[in-house]
Amino acid sequence: MNLDTYRIFYHVATSGSFTRAAQVLHNSQPNMIRYINILEEELGCRLFIRGRKGVTLTEEGGQLYRKVSEAMQLLSEGERDIKNMQRMSQGYIAIGASETSLRLLLLEQLEAFNALYPSIKINITNSSSPEALRALDSGLVNMAVITSPYTLPGYMNDIPVKTFREILICGPAYKDLAESKLPLKALEQLPVICMRPDSATRTLYQNYFIEHGVKITPDMECETSDQILHMVLHNLGVGFYPEELVRKELKNGKLYRIELEEKEPERTISIITSGRTDPGNAGRKLIELMTVQSSR
Repeated sequence: MNLDTYRIFYHVATSGSFTRAAQVLHNSQPNMIRYINILEEELGCRLFIRGRKGVTLTEEGGQLYRKVSEAMQLLSEGERDIKNMQRMSQGYIAIGASETSLRLLLLEQLEAFNALYPSIKINITNSSSPEALRALDSGLVNMAVITSPYTLPGYMNDIPVKTFREILICGPAYKDLAESKLPLKALEQLPVICMRPDSATRTLYQNYFIEHGVKITPDMECETSDQILHMVLHNLGVGFYPEELVRKELKNGKLYRIELEEKEPERTISIITSGRTDPGNAGRKLIELMTVQSSR
């Protein structure tokens, strides 16, 4: 099957004239006639009745035209969709994002992106970093935006876009702890609130404690970092939380920072892409925006 031949057939049938079809397709009339003759020979039937005023479809030609017309319409729609995607007037991005990366980075970046490209549809799956990577590996999302630590297979790539540190915070019931620097080992005697064992955050702090010879058995474990914040606000213990997200509470005295003698570990927010999943034109534009913004 030659697509050009069916394109010629479609325009001849639509215009009812070899001459007019040749003008539309910027081709010669003899060439158009030759293509139709070859098609009729291949199909073993006449498709057009030639007359002085043009051509009309035979019964077989009419049957073929209905199918070809549907196909041409679909091709036209496909071309239009691709052009719209290139112009960013339509598109779709699916993102798997950890809660911390969402609040510290992604929401602000998406606001800027949406102002530039309001027609792009965005779907965000809020999950842990390991869950976001599994969604990317399964092709359920175009990219993942997660916090370190993480381990990637060889076909995935990471683009670091922001670094941050979490501080140790407490509620008013423990504010005496904020009066002087504490050694990390002091946490062995305090009610510590941590993320669940299979989270990247828990892995980070387990390694941090081990590095400094500290053994911590959490009093409470949470599904999300936001739960840590609320538990600390209600004086249920102490926990690590991004400083940027609690500045207001630190200022108004709802929370207190416990300074440690040992420096808290640095963390990174990264965009993860997969060689097995195309982020698409819209996804590439978002990545470009996020990397440009982070370099400023």
